[in-house]
Amino acid sequence: MKFSIDRHTLFAHSVPGFLVVMAVYALAVAPVQGGPNGFFNRWEGAGSLLGAASPQWVEILALVVGAIVVGEVIDAFRDLLEHLWDHVQPIKWDFLISGDQEKVARFVDRYFTFYVFDVNTSIALILVALSPLVRDFWELWILVVILLFNAVTLRREMARISQDG
Repeated sequence: MKFSIDRHTLFAHSVPGFLVVMAVYALAVAPVQGGPNGFFNRWEGAGSLLGAASPQWVEILALVVGAIVVGEVIDAFRDLLEHLWDHVQPIKWDFLISGDQEKVARFVDRYFTFYVFDVNTSIALILVALSPLVRDFWELWILVVILLFNAVTLRREMARISQDG
């Protein structure tokens, strides 16, 4: 089984997941647990189970894995939204499979990755902004509007490019 994380997945999926995980950690977990270093205090014995691993290593691993999982869930939600958005502004997604490899690579590098990042990060910021702990942080909504405006612009270009083939 081959497993690799490409630039698109790392940037467009994991970064938004990391935003949510770190916001939850900073706003809800760290203050309750006595700060960032107290998060896994109950894991003090884990070092013996994991060999040279320290509780901080376990904490970092949990945050990274959590960010990847949350990022993939956010991206799955975006995928569901694509079905609705395709009714308004259709994209020929078959282009990603049947198009010229060089054109597809440029399409993904210049448009699709940034589009997915914008939408996924908007979803992540909305999740954070709706938290009762952050309701007064109105600047998040400005970021959401900017990212969604850019996503709409990128999607318009993607629809044009996918129609042209």
